[in-house]
Amino acid sequence: MQNSKKTREALAEHPVSASGEFRVRGSAAPLAARGRQLERLQSIAYASRNMHGRNIRALAVALILTGAGVTPSAAAGVALVKEGSANAVLILPDAPAPDETLAAAELADHFEKISGAKLATAANGAIPEGLLPIRIGLALGPDAEAKIKTVGSDPAAFLLAVREDGIHLAGLSPEGTLFAA
Repeated sequence: MQNSKKTREALAEHPVSASGEFRVRGSAAPLAARGRQLERLQSIAYASRNMHGRNIRALAVALILTGAGVTPSAAAGVALVKEGSANAVLILPDAPAPDETLAAAELADHFEKISGAKLATAANGAIPEGLLPIRIGLALGPDAEAKIKTVGSDPAAFLLAVREDGIHLAGLSPEGTLFAA
């Protein structure tokens, strides 16, 4: 709905001539062409809200290609893969929801396809020594929900953070966690 409000505002900013053309920055663009542009923008906005599988691939590719697996502000010496084996472990909550389990499975699958290394899964609180934890869903802790709610209250809202202490993927709902992954 927010996109359609922005669309209406964009339309209101551009006067329409008597011939049915928009005046855009001094040039005349046919109304039909401008409408197609707006339709493309709306479809891009819709697609960006429905990319849970693509987010997993994008995260895995970005983390592996950086070599460090963390943002520049975090520790640069942490790697997700060392000498062909995984240097990270998936951490799920004690009683994961089906969407959280699916998020972990998809992330592990894409990680293996990209790097050739298999991600192990460990119980929350039992992180093997020397491995970077990738916390999924409620394994992140109770403060995650409050952090996500500062940005929005949509059940599909999520938190994706790469820090020195691990990678955090959590949502306000299990569906949000799947979108984060």
